[in-house]
Amino acid sequence: DNDSELEKPLGDMLKTNTSLSYLMLNGLGLTDLTATHIAAGLVDNHSLEWLYINRNKITSVGAVSIFKALENNKKLKILDMWWNKLLCRLHSPHSSLKKLRPVLPLPALPTQATTSHSTSLSPLDQPSPSPVINHDECVGSAIAGMLHSNTTLTELDVSHCYFTPKCSMALFKALHYNSSLESLSIRDNALDTDALADMLSHNHSLTELTCDTLPIPRTLARGLLHNTTLTEVFFITDYDRLYK
Repeated sequence: DNDSELEKPLGDMLKTNTSLSYLMLNGLGLTDLTATHIAAGLVDNHSLEWLYINRNKITSVGAVSIFKALENNKKLKILDMWWNKLLCRLHSPHSSLKKLRPVLPLPALPTQATTSHSTSLSPLDQPSPSPVINHDECVGSAIAGMLHSNTTLTELDVSHCYFTPKCSMALFKALHYNSSLESLSIRDNALDTDALADMLSHNHSLTELTCDTLPIPRTLARGLLHNTTLTEVFFITDYDRLYK
């Protein structure tokens, strides 16, 4: 099991290592257990500049831990997370989140009261409702917090991460104020195209954008009316077919 072999050693190594600048952990089947230990290591790491963790099984808990760890990180420049099921926690057969206690605290999650169908119990005897986790809001808030606070990240790839329009909106709104990110790849996600166009009108650091085809080109045309920095745009189609 890759997680049991890598989880704690990776975190401990990142906390103490002062020379490693490039770390690639692609396609190892890593889950949130390892991701949260990586995040804990990134809090105290001052050397790593490139982190590649694509094609793994990281979901919302692991991703949120990493995004929060990078809020105050002053070294990492490239974060590549494509092809992780950030918003497929409840549907992933590989998820171990029921047993996982994250290394870093998660943002407060919304709860929703449920109505009991029992009439035999008094209100004091009624069980407390289980929290309903809003995953897109949780991931969106974490990635927005990272982009608001981080000043060194220049390249972010979250392609094929099952973003919802609400999650992508949070990312795009944060980029109104971010001045360090130069390259964003967000293809193969469900995007809020209005928020994308608005971001392009306000952002002054992005030079490279990779996304899907229609209806993005029409949105880009609207957003680029006031954009003066974007120099390269890549449209990717049939993404699943190309990488299966």
